[in-house]
Amino acid sequence: MIDPDDYDCVRCGACCVSDYDAVDYVHLNQDDLNRLDPDEYDFYVYTDATYGRTQCSMQTARDSQDNCRCKALEGTVGKQVSCAIYDRRPKVCRRFAAESFACDSARKAAFGVSLR
Repeated sequence: MIDPDDYDCVRCGACCVSDYDAVDYVHLNQDDLNRLDPDEYDFYVYTDATYGRTQCSMQTARDSQDNCRCKALEGTVGKQVSCAIYDRRPKVCRRFAAESFACDSARKAAFGVSLR
């Protein structure tokens, strides 16, 4: 499993999973939609109740631990993972930085390890 001092994204994958029940874990903007093939990944389109805006997300899947995970995540979280759409990944993924507070929070939720 993940060592608290090891920020190896190729093994971890915690940022691509969530323990909450959601079909809209990976939010998309128009540039993301232009890069991704809708036949390859199903999109979930909905109206944001708070702002009344149309939003779009990639459909997610459940893994063997019943975590919500990005459908583009391949492999076993905590052992060996990769992103099938890395070169075309959504903006939210591009902004996510290894060793950041968000990264540490994802690792803590997924594996119970944290440096903070």
